[in-house]
Amino acid sequence: TYRLPSEAEWEYAARTGAKKDFRWNEIEASANLNKKTPITVASKKPNAWGVYDMLGNVWEWVDDYYNEKLFADPKPPEKSKHHVLKGASFVGDVKNATYMTHAGGPGNGWDVGFRIVKDIEENFE
Repeated sequence: TYRLPSEAEWEYAARTGAKKDFRWNEIEASANLNKKTPITVASKKPNAWGVYDMLGNVWEWVDDYYNEKLFADPKPPEKSKHHVLKGASFVGDVKNATYMTHAGGPGNGWDVGFRIVKDIEENFE
């Protein structure tokens, strides 16, 4: 099964075990920010787990609903006008390119994308 990640799953992949937010120079090394167009996927440095483009390039639409706040609640709302967007876009700046904050979308449409996850079936025989 392929699906959009939850906000918590997206954050887990972006955070890579970090307890605090990344330093701005680390974000700028891996994120496409303050530009006029997106760049080719994997053009910048991957995160600590080898995942590319978690911050910057395009906002990423996740499956959870937006809570109308700067940060996620422990349990996302069951309904809302918008879904959560994570990671900032190529027109954003470093203060928006963080795994901790979120925005509501669909956004403007031209700087929003998505990342899919694949559920795996575990065989416990």
